[in-house]
Amino acid sequence: ASGSDGLLKLITNSGLWLGGFLYFIAAVLNIYVLRFLDYSVAFPLKAITYIWTVVLAYLFFKEKITGRKMIGVALIILGAVLISM
Repeated sequence: ASGSDGLLKLITNSGLWLGGFLYFIAAVLNIYVLRFLDYSVAFPLKAITYIWTVVLAYLFFKEKITGRKMIGVALIILGAVLISM
């Protein structure tokens, strides 16, 4: 959306609206989860979104998943598990 030419094209960009909607849904889900989990547990678990980013980038944009990215994903999972214990 940031590559749009002019304000009118920016506010009519469907990608901008879809991104805003998905962000809103994520915020609502985050608030809902906080009803059941302590913030000190729920916040670090948000790091799992980086894993989804790697998977979705691979599926939709055909990005390579390098060994370095796999190590990063493994460390995120390990950290989320350790903090949630």
